[in-house]
Amino acid sequence: MNASALMVDDWVLFSGEPKRVRSIAVSDDNRVERIYVFGNTCQVSTINDYIQPIPLTTEILEKNGFKYNDENARYYPNCWQKNGILLRKRTFNGFFYMVTVDYNNQDTNCTPIIINYVHELQHLLKLCRIEQQIEL
Repeated sequence: MNASALMVDDWVLFSGEPKRVRSIAVSDDNRVERIYVFGNTCQVSTINDYIQPIPLTTEILEKNGFKYNDENARYYPNCWQKNGILLRKRTFNGFFYMVTVDYNNQDTNCTPIIINYVHELQHLLKLCRIEQQIEL
């Protein structure tokens, strides 16, 4: 996992336990030097030994209020949706983020944005200006 992909409040696995990133220390040359996770410090040189991403699952989506529209749904079948965010499960790991173009004509655009991990969903919500705390 690349430390520069993380932001404060992101969920990660720290030594196998879900934790939130509390701060990221950056040096004068803009290198990430340390990541602080609930009082524990992880040196970037060994970040992969301690910090791992949390895979995004349908269970996590449902726990956080995303509703699944099955193949018989009138609008946006086979995807999870909430607050205008549409996620379609790929045949292999991860989800496509789908941008809605026109609700009336049901046009959507499958974008190349693929979300595999909880922290990536957190970033997507922030970019869409949706204030929601993700529960695991």
